[in-house]
Amino acid sequence: MGTGTIIIGLASVIIGESLLSPKKIALALIACILGSILYRIAIGLALSSHQLGLAPTDVNLLTALLVIMTMIIPKIKKGQRHD
Repeated sequence: MGTGTIIIGLASVIIGESLLSPKKIALALIACILGSILYRIAIGLALSSHQLGLAPTDVNLLTALLVIMTMIIPKIKKGQRHD
């Protein structure tokens, strides 16, 4: 099992959990699948970023930004609930 596979799996879980924050197993599974789909879409957009003037090597930067954003989303949601 390669490092890339582990990174994709972790990113999928992080994205899905941060967007849905599931409480049940079935919802956690759906969250992981949704996270995987969103991660693959982000990678596809990053790879086709040559139209925006970005190099394909910028995929790592865009991926890191996606993961950071998904880690920030729950904190924003939590702050809105306490207002």
